[in-house]
Amino acid sequence: MGLLDLPTELAVQIFGLLDVNDLISSRLICRSTNAIYNGSSLLQYLFSLRVAGFIDHGGHMNVRHKLHLLRTQEERWRNLDLSNKVTVETQHTPSNIYDLSGGVYVLGDSERDIIRRRTLSLRYLDLHEASLKSGLVTEAWPQLSFGAKIIDIGLALEEHDLVAVISRKKRGSSSRIDLLLRNFSTGKNHASAAQPDIFVNEYHGMQSPRFSIMIEIVGTYLLLLVTIPSHISSMDTLFLYNWMTGGLHYREEAPPGTWSGFVFLSPECVVIPNMTTNTLDIYHIDSAGDFEWIRRLALPYLVTNATILHVACRADPNPWGRDSKGYQNRHGHGRAQPPFGSDPENAVVLFKLHTRRFIEAMATPFTFIVHRSALLRFACMRNLAYPDEPDLEDEGVIVEWEDWGPANTRWGGLEEERSRWITCTAGQRQVLLKGNKIVVRDYNPFEVRRVLATHGTAGSPGGVEYDEIQAVEGSLTIRNGQRTVTVVTGPSICEGGVVLENNVESSLPYVEITAEDEVDYEGMLVNDERLIGLCVNPQFEQTFTTVERLDIFSLSSFGLDIVST
Repeated sequence: MGLLDLPTELAVQIFGLLDVNDLISSRLICRSTNAIYNGSSLLQYLFSLRVAGFIDHGGHMNVRHKLHLLRTQEERWRNLDLSNKVTVETQHTPSNIYDLSGGVYVLGDSERDIIRRRTLSLRYLDLHEASLKSGLVTEAWPQLSFGAKIIDIGLALEEHDLVAVISRKKRGSSSRIDLLLRNFSTGKNHASAAQPDIFVNEYHGMQSPRFSIMIEIVGTYLLLLVTIPSHISSMDTLFLYNWMTGGLHYREEAPPGTWSGFVFLSPECVVIPNMTTNTLDIYHIDSAGDFEWIRRLALPYLVTNATILHVACRADPNPWGRDSKGYQNRHGHGRAQPPFGSDPENAVVLFKLHTRRFIEAMATPFTFIVHRSALLRFACMRNLAYPDEPDLEDEGVIVEWEDWGPANTRWGGLEEERSRWITCTAGQRQVLLKGNKIVVRDYNPFEVRRVLATHGTAGSPGGVEYDEIQAVEGSLTIRNGQRTVTVVTGPSICEGGVVLENNVESSLPYVEITAEDEVDYEGMLVNDERLIGLCVNPQFEQTFTTVERLDIFSLSSFGLDIVST
């Protein structure tokens, strides 16, 4: 019996396991396969998910509705449709603490402490609920109080409905740091945490230490980085906890100025930029919870007497733990959960570097983008990150920049670094401001191929109305009314200035769409379903990112459209 002789339902399941390219080839060479595809909403949905770089979140929504929502959302992103807009005012005094995760925007509340701007509680905005409103929204945001001064937070809303709070208690010249584990939906002790309050460390002999904290939660792991940049004698410290048991798996210290951030590449692999060695260091977390250094990816060489001052990095969404059971509706938090979202493995990682040569007064910023999967691949560690994969040949501990970087990254300078917010990527998309215009870049290789196939290097419009098409070596620009689309496939040069030995060449392909209407935002945020433009109080913009108002642009019809079953 041949494949096409099987019952259609079984054939659909088999075709649904194919790679995207294999399914495309099968449809092109076999009419029967193409007919099966055209007749199956499930197969079309699975195919569309993979092309978009998304995964299904489960739930009870029927497949036809999910397919409709996905196609509509992707089309709105391609057109950068900003017609669905709502404006929300902040009714509290924001601090500098913020996060964007799980469809929720969190802002610290200084509770009218406009001088020191200490974070005394958290306020949050459900972006889905806000998007369903219209005009100007002025209601007070819900508040979470923990009876402590907050110096940073970490969120794992989809996986655990968890907010991890780092609190500080000051006694004279000593500062005690604690980790508080709470259900985000209630603010109460997290039901899965055996020790909801965990002592982290106590720091002595510091009158006013300014802590720099980073927290990420994946599965049962909570990785915490504590640095004090203002105190050159204070060590950078990594803590790895099992947040459910409260146990400390691992602790490691490094000289000050070594670390400032990290990103989970998989549930057991972490990349940590090393500012001393000018490398990306990749670690594997073994079954005992110990860190094993497995690979070092070199960055472009610095000139003599130049150094990296700070590296901020982020990828969204985070991977989930191996034992996670999917999107967590069981917590009863009441927030609407979208039927699909970005696949963590396909997401891009954003790195923001601040560098300086000792004789220069000003720092020189650089940014670069790379896929999570590329970092894992060039770390030669897919066998540990994904045990079912065959082992790859070990090519040595250090991978030179020329061997991994140029083809797999895209570098930028001051323009890309303009925003103070790191929450400007979601999945494979990045948002930035060029002058006063909103720009979205999509690093999805399937989107790059789609635009090139639609328009072609010869400027064929493919049935789409356009004003102008320009093709130059390595890029294609399509102007259509108030949108300009540019496909960049060739190399670009980022000038090394006074800190890099050479200019940096990079060639990760992307599609860039620019909205030609000018806006007045200090920064832009993004998640899978929406863009957020931030307006700040000009009185404090040099010292605080005091968000007064945000414009939410919804590119998803989730919660709005109803499709018949």
